[in-house]
Amino acid sequence: MGLTVHRVVNGSLRENAYLLWDGPEAIAIDPGFAAARLLELIGQEELQLRFILATHIHADHIGEVETLGAATGARFGIHELDLALEPSASAEARTLGLPAVRCPPPDLLVRDRQHIVVGPMSLEVLHTPGHSPGSVSYAIEDRLFTGDTLFRTMVGPTRFAGGDSRALHHSLHDVLLRLPPSTTVYPGHGMPTTIGYELQHNRSLRGGTAASPSTP
Repeated sequence: MGLTVHRVVNGSLRENAYLLWDGPEAIAIDPGFAAARLLELIGQEELQLRFILATHIHADHIGEVETLGAATGARFGIHELDLALEPSASAEARTLGLPAVRCPPPDLLVRDRQHIVVGPMSLEVLHTPGHSPGSVSYAIEDRLFTGDTLFRTMVGPTRFAGGDSRALHHSLHDVLLRLPPSTTVYPGHGMPTTIGYELQHNRSLRGGTAASPSTP
């Protein structure tokens, strides 16, 4: 059958939620506020959702984790270092007009280089701090889900609580940009891109001044 990736753009900040499947079992990455649309797709495709994985704790990425988990029984995974940010993440969300959300207790604390296996799918966790201490990216085959670490022609902001520009530089240059240029990047906001395209066109990666999205 092969891997299918479905993107759902949702919320006032146009966050990308992703549903992945290869066979009857599925994984959701950063459901944001898209629980209803993801549940509709899960029903249409007759899927069983096994995991809900967050790239980081910000409200636009985890807004309806609890709703989606309650409806499907899927296990929730996030990096431990982001859990302490929940109070500040909720406060920052309110300044951006987002509802305060609760991060449910995780069933899984993801860690660097861990593999999460669902049927024929095997996602590798890459710890990519900078946007937040516990930001992670998820790699599968030639696909990469980067949350708010890397966007098309931009990089993630570090102005929010826990942000660290040096850590972001390391995550980009020593982790993500070492992947094959043909790797497709699915960011937390905006259109997909590739590692090769970003190496050529992303001014921020060359020390330029490309702006980052105004998103948590």
